[in-house]
Amino acid sequence: MQTALVRGYCYVGLAIAGFLVIVSLSGSLIVFWTEIESLFNPGLFHVQSHDRSMFGFVEVAWATTR
Repeated sequence: MQTALVRGYCYVGLAIAGFLVIVSLSGSLIVFWTEIESLFNPGLFHVQSHDRSMFGFVEVAWATTR
């Protein structure tokens, strides 16, 4: 009887340990999601700047006086 309880205790402990490993890994994935995403997809975090001289002073002044 005692050996069955010890064996069951060990299996329950292993099951709980497996659950904690899964929870810990998924939590780490959530916490470091931005860093992981920038590691695998660096192009998503770079924005191409547009030429700001697209509108001249005259066009901006004309648009604001309308």
